[in-house]
Amino acid sequence: RWALAYGTRQHGISLATFLQATSWVGANVLVLQDTAGTIFGAFSATSWQVARGYQGTGETFVFTFRDGALQAHRWTRANAYFILCGEDGLTFGGGEGRALRIESNFIGGSSDACVTYGNPGPLALEEEFDLVGLECYYFPDLCVLEDKKEEIMWRPDSVLV
Repeated sequence: RWALAYGTRQHGISLATFLQATSWVGANVLVLQDTAGTIFGAFSATSWQVARGYQGTGETFVFTFRDGALQAHRWTRANAYFILCGEDGLTFGGGEGRALRIESNFIGGSSDACVTYGNPGPLALEEEFDLVGLECYYFPDLCVLEDKKEEIMWRPDSVLV
């Protein structure tokens, strides 16, 4: 079972609102859709919070749907640059390339080959992309803070998935 914690259509395009809505969720999946129609995203085993450096665990992975099939790219153990969450946006991977970079305005981002996750190229069709929407799902059965959802702008209806 999963539930929507944040969606750009429901909550607007604000990193601050995203962080408020997802700071308690624990394991979660980010699902993005770009203007080319590509669906891609990432899994994080931890809640979202701004930090000075990289955070997360080796359970983190990125994915894309290509030719009707899910392509997941797991941690290669090349480095520990899992997730960077800062005031300028969200980043998955580092060192040589970034698997996924989402701008703080949630309007666009970039993706390229990344040694952290071993994805051979962009998750989207192009390295630079414009977003139609972003949604963050969590797993209520695994979340120890499920009761906190009432404190956020709770709207469990998805538009992307």
